[in-house]
Amino acid sequence: MYYDQAGKKKSTYNAVLYVDKVEKRIKQKKPMAQSGYVCPVCMKPLMKTDSKYICSGFEDHSCDFEMYSSMYKKEIPDEKLRKMLEQVRSGAISGGTKALISKEEVPTDFSCPYCSTVMKRKDTQIFCKSCDFCFFYRDIGDELMTDEDVENLLAAGKTNVRTGLLSKTNEPYSAIKVLDYDSRKISLKYIQEEVTTSYDCPICQNKMAQSGAMMNCSNEVCGFKLWTIPGQVRMTKKEIDDFFTKHMTEERVMKKKDGGSFTARVAVDFEKRESRFIFNKT
Repeated sequence: MYYDQAGKKKSTYNAVLYVDKVEKRIKQKKPMAQSGYVCPVCMKPLMKTDSKYICSGFEDHSCDFEMYSSMYKKEIPDEKLRKMLEQVRSGAISGGTKALISKEEVPTDFSCPYCSTVMKRKDTQIFCKSCDFCFFYRDIGDELMTDEDVENLLAAGKTNVRTGLLSKTNEPYSAIKVLDYDSRKISLKYIQEEVTTSYDCPICQNKMAQSGAMMNCSNEVCGFKLWTIPGQVRMTKKEIDDFFTKHMTEERVMKKKDGGSFTARVAVDFEKRESRFIFNKT
């Protein structure tokens, strides 16, 4: 931390100097490392700085896609990050290289619900400059709203239910974004009722419903259920997929109540109509 000539606090940071052969001048960049992810626009490797993911195409000016690596001061988990990158790649979140970070205002395909003016966007902030419908961010919990979500929000006053969101304590929940037309404010509304999922019950093949971290068979007579945080560790989407298709997950490390850990598979208990742990025999 230091103070500039105007007396303002400034944070120090590390950087390296390099020669930009295209612009023919010396520039600086923050230290970067391979991230293991690829750019959703040009498919080149994404580089990781202390706060962003940047397309390696910036070096030859072929691509300038970038995105922040954290939300709400928390690093974006791998599963969520891959989902965001796929949303940009598929066009579910439009904007190409400027889909998530734009240094200047860019026009959108969204119309203001109050004055019908074309709304603008900067980074993930969407706003109208022609009326007092101020602005909102396209986040929904710890994920991002797709273009379809934003259209539904502005036209119908609410998004579809988004499941699989994670709280600050990593507890899963479902929610929607809601527009109050009178106050012109947008808020997050938690959904407590059950939401039907795409998974089939392994006992009776009826659809599974989810409320928070609990999944229950929609057929009350069946009664099959799955707690998606077994051993105090939330199941990934792949693990839930394996559970319902293969009736067993791969081995996973979980937590004991005394703070220790154990390794086991989570499997369908067809007799008790719930899940159970399967331990490797030693």
